[in-house]
Amino acid sequence: MPYEYEFIRFIGRKSGVALDGFAADYDGLLNIKRVSEMQVEIPSGC
Repeated sequence: MPYEYEFIRFIGRKSGVALDGFAADYDGLLNIKRVSEMQVEIPSGC
């Protein structure tokens, strides 16, 4: 896996799917308005 897991709490919304480019390889997009918390350790219960 090329990236490490990271816990992120944010305010945003789902934005549908991309039709071209790098994002087209994924199921959907997130439009993140504000990140309120980031941490390397995943909290229990997630």
